[in-house]
Amino acid sequence: MRHARTGRAIAAVLLMGLAAAGARAQAPAQPWSRKASNAQLMALWPPAAARAGVSGRAVARCHADPAGQLRDCQVLNESPPGQGFGEALLKAAPLYVLDLAGTDPAETVSLGVSWPIPDQPAAWDHKPTAEEARALTPAGQTGSARISCAVSTAGALEDCVTLSETGKDAGVAAVALASAMRMTPALYKGQAVRSAVEIPVNFLPAPVWRRVRLRCAVAGETRLERCQVLDAGGMSAAALPGVVPLVEGIAACDLQGASVGAWVERERLLPDPLPDTIPHVVVNPDWLEPPSVEQLQRRYPTGPAARSGGRATILCEVTKEGRAANCQVQSETPPGAGFGAAALAVATDFRFKPMLVDCRPVDGGKINVPIVFPPASG
Repeated sequence: MRHARTGRAIAAVLLMGLAAAGARAQAPAQPWSRKASNAQLMALWPPAAARAGVSGRAVARCHADPAGQLRDCQVLNESPPGQGFGEALLKAAPLYVLDLAGTDPAETVSLGVSWPIPDQPAAWDHKPTAEEARALTPAGQTGSARISCAVSTAGALEDCVTLSETGKDAGVAAVALASAMRMTPALYKGQAVRSAVEIPVNFLPAPVWRRVRLRCAVAGETRLERCQVLDAGGMSAAALPGVVPLVEGIAACDLQGASVGAWVERERLLPDPLPDTIPHVVVNPDWLEPPSVEQLQRRYPTGPAARSGGRATILCEVTKEGRAANCQVQSETPPGAGFGAAALAVATDFRFKPMLVDCRPVDGGKINVPIVFPPASG
């Protein structure tokens, strides 16, 4: 197993990758033996849109003949509508030839192109967190889907359509999940432009958690070795062989005071089925010493609007020494009374437990800090 950085829970949704539509696809959805060049595609940029500098994208579903040529293409979506991008895509379709090796020509294939062809394609800025995935995905959703979305100049995913799916309503669920995705927009001549991406989404069944008891030797301050399963906790027969490699690979943060070579018994809460990768143990930042009333009063904003008290929420990074850094105001009440600025000022007094990765403090943890300022005394 290899390591993968995760939290304590296994995410229910796995974004399998990202393929930028058009000639700059990093991981094309279809295996092309021939495809249009950038120059050929740019020549098909709808003239009126090109003159106005309007970027856009279109997606079509086609059939492939026995030679791999695309035929019977139908436009699924074009954005913005009415600018000629769907017609341009149909003109581009004959420039693509499908590699039929390992492909059933009876199946439909998808083709998506964005104009202009970006100098720098869109890239991930935010993938859905486990919490967002749970909120947006129906309980029990399984299967997989490939969707095509437009990436706006602000990085939002819009006008998503389902290209393929396995499992009931997987396409609908994947499109809903796209609302929690953000990307840095594609660039053309240094300017953000509308572009297209294809995103495969795999919905994984929620694991059952098993409490497994083991006897292991201490290999170091955070490692176990020579583990033996004492109680499998109902772990499935298929997953059981992977328990010992997983436990020996995960950092053990509960070995303080244990001597190297000593035998210890430990319980571990493990998912069934087990993950394909060994997760890093991540503990998020938390308060070590919240600000006192005196510290809040010293930073209290002046002015009549602040006399009745207020509140603010700031987002801070936490250094490995437990200090707040790069704080930003997320909200303040009442607006304009100065409580956001006061919260930023009092942040210099904060003391946190830093984020731990594999039991070691690291920089980069983030924490939302709500602060309530009581009414000014006197």
